[in-house]
Amino acid sequence: MRITGGRARGIQLQSPATDQTRPATDYLREALFSSLGQVVAATRVLDLYAGTGAYGLEALSRGAQHTTFVEKNRSVHKCLKENICRVCKSLGITDPSLHTQTLHTDALKWTNPSGVGYDLIIADPPYPLLAKHSVTIIRHALSLLSQAPHSVLVLEAPGEFTIESLPAKFRIKKRIAKHQHQPSAILIESSDEDA
Repeated sequence: MRITGGRARGIQLQSPATDQTRPATDYLREALFSSLGQVVAATRVLDLYAGTGAYGLEALSRGAQHTTFVEKNRSVHKCLKENICRVCKSLGITDPSLHTQTLHTDALKWTNPSGVGYDLIIADPPYPLLAKHSVTIIRHALSLLSQAPHSVLVLEAPGEFTIESLPAKFRIKKRIAKHQHQPSAILIESSDEDA
């Protein structure tokens, strides 16, 4: 597993020696960030259910201003911090705390006490959790987006997963990797108009 684009392209990421994570494939991340394009530059990014941090670190490599990582598993959180240090070093960031924040907490319960919304949120929840609480997970993530039009929530989900409805002012912009038996990324965008 590696960073697929930007200034840290090619940097290898470590995976924890556990079955608690399902790292996003290089192919899916590359397709997602190619689709997002310049939207990532200078944004505030939130990586929910961060795992190895691959999504949030990919965003940093491609010019994001700051990324917050939320991961509750202690052993996975340790690996995440190592990956952050590796990527920040390759980007010439001597103090990772200026561009990243790591939170060891439950993503579904975290309420963002700062109140500052995020321009790009990537949520990659465990699939059994998504199957059981999809509406809650999606609405919670959407509540953390900035109020600016065209802020984006990316939800990684199984290929067969469907979203039945979204709150007003949100729409599904695109789905990447639509194969039924492979992970896909669903881009949900805020807009000026009611959905």
